[in-house]
Amino acid sequence: MMRTKLSVFCDKVIETGWLAVIITTPLFFNVYSSRVFEPDKLTLLRSIALAMVAAWLIKLLEAGTWKLATSIQLPVLRTPLVLPTLLLAAAYIISTVASLTP
Repeated sequence: MMRTKLSVFCDKVIETGWLAVIITTPLFFNVYSSRVFEPDKLTLLRSIALAMVAAWLIKLLEAGTWKLATSIQLPVLRTPLVLPTLLLAAAYIISTVASLTP
C-alpha cells in the first residue's frame, strides 16, 4: 500500500498525541482554578484524544480500509461482553446527545 502525505501526517498527529498525553497531562497544573487538578487535566486529555481520533478517522477513510474493517467485525461480536459493552456505550452516547446539559 502506498503511503500518501495525508496518511503520514495523520500518523504523526497520532504519535505526537499519545506522547503529548503522557508528558503534558501529569505536568498540567492550573493554580487559578477552583479545583486545582482534575477538571483541567481531563479537558486537556479529551482534547488531545479527540484530535487523535479525528486523525485516525481521516487516515482510515483516506486509505479505504473501512470496507475491510466492517467484514472483520462479525467475529468480534461473538466475543463475550463485547456486544453488551457496545450497547452500553451507545446508550451513553444517546443519553448525552439527548440530555438538556450534555
